[in-house]
Amino acid sequence: MTDQDRALREEHRTADHYRTLWHTHGDSHRALDWGSRESQIRRFAVLMDDMPLHGCRLLDVGCGLAHLADWLEQEGHVLEYTGLDLMPEFLAHASRRHPTRRFITGSVLDPQILADARFDVVVSSGLFYSYPEGGNSWMQAVVNRMWQWTDGALAFNALSTWAPMQEPNESYADPLEVLRHCATLTSRLELRHDYHPRDFTVRLWRTRQGGSE
Repeated sequence: MTDQDRALREEHRTADHYRTLWHTHGDSHRALDWGSRESQIRRFAVLMDDMPLHGCRLLDVGCGLAHLADWLEQEGHVLEYTGLDLMPEFLAHASRRHPTRRFITGSVLDPQILADARFDVVVSSGLFYSYPEGGNSWMQAVVNRMWQWTDGALAFNALSTWAPMQEPNESYADPLEVLRHCATLTSRLELRHDYHPRDFTVRLWRTRQGGSE
């Protein structure tokens, strides 16, 4: 089985998983498999900390029910938001709540999706945990694709192999291996592993924060 075949199988399995959660929990952090609303928001805050958000073009990869868009609005950030997700059920609900936002259904690795689009900030929260089979190669491919989309910054999180407790059927990434891969894309990067015992965040920039070369 090729990496592409494995990724497609994982995407189908992931969509079925979230579809079950959606029918069970509705518009809730539970539909996105978060342990609590508080932990979901904590991750948003770490991803977006000190990002140049005002007026930016932001792409939320694996946006789910657009809870990040909710949080950004609550925090007072005025920006152009686009959400990408596999789940048409999620996006139909999100677009009803956010009729002025743009939502796109599809796979992050589909070369036809947002083929010529550019964004100031690309972000992904909770995307990688549900791909235990071939997770490392899939994760690297997704990070590379998200990096192609951004003119400014990329931020994402993942479950950590350093976690003291690990659950079956979840994908855990080695933070240092992820950092090493990201260092092939840019030398301007940051690893945070201080906000949750099972989770880490990596942020990358094409230029210095707050300015260019």
